[in-house]
Amino acid sequence: MAGYRFPGALGNGFTTFIDAGTLVRAFSPPPGFFRPADYAKDWVRQQVRQGAATVILGAGALAYDTVMQELRTMRGDIQAKLNYIAGLPKELRDQVAYDFFASFFDHYLPKKFLRNYIWGQGKGIKLTLQEMKDCNPIITLNQSERFMNRVQKLQLDAAAQKTRVLYPFTLEMVAGAGTNGTLGQFTVKFQGNLEVEPDGRWATQGTMSFEDTWDFDPRDADTGGRSGQGEAKTRFADKALPGTPFKITSETTTFNQTQADQLIVWAGGTPVAVPDKVSKADRAVVKPDQ
Repeated sequence: MAGYRFPGALGNGFTTFIDAGTLVRAFSPPPGFFRPADYAKDWVRQQVRQGAATVILGAGALAYDTVMQELRTMRGDIQAKLNYIAGLPKELRDQVAYDFFASFFDHYLPKKFLRNYIWGQGKGIKLTLQEMKDCNPIITLNQSERFMNRVQKLQLDAAAQKTRVLYPFTLEMVAGAGTNGTLGQFTVKFQGNLEVEPDGRWATQGTMSFEDTWDFDPRDADTGGRSGQGEAKTRFADKALPGTPFKITSETTTFNQTQADQLIVWAGGTPVAVPDKVSKADRAVVKPDQ
């Protein structure tokens, strides 16, 4: 059992919750049976299917290994996996669900968020500047209708007055993240100054921060803003992954943007798409144009 520790009760000693006599009776093979390890796994598998909590507390890593083997036998039957995970005793279900979903990602941030979703009991996370960068946010003020309407009004004012105009502003807008499993769609909060020249050029600078609620919220397939694959995975997690939604905030950092910039300019640099393993597999089977 060494080498695998569970975060809750599963992390206790092997016989903490079940007496030695019970273990001997449970794991002793019948006469003529010479593979006690297989016998033990069969017993654990039966107990897990029956939802017996004592097997989780007593068998520890053996129960975990048995459950993961059962999931592998189901291969692509997603509904069967959902039903199986949902029916596990809580102590085992949380760990199995985490490992199952974490296996979709190579990046550290989705795994951090998953752990907090399952075991954080709703405690919020504040992103460091490095974590903000690693979400690979795709942010441009050009996509804010409110901001661009203000720019157009100020352009008219600047042209009429034949002088530069300065406008302090605060703004919230929705942006997306290029690293799958991190923020998805989230809110960017801006505070800054907008300068507009008589010839229509504009520039803005100030500070920004991120805010989001990390959960699995099913949305309308046409208007929800997710890809078909992204919505399918979100709905799958919503049903199968036990946990508590939590708030994500961030440090405040500086930014600037002009009419010549496609994206904001900030310490995070140019965003880079980081797909999950499922997305990588889907992309790998697409043949390039001949």
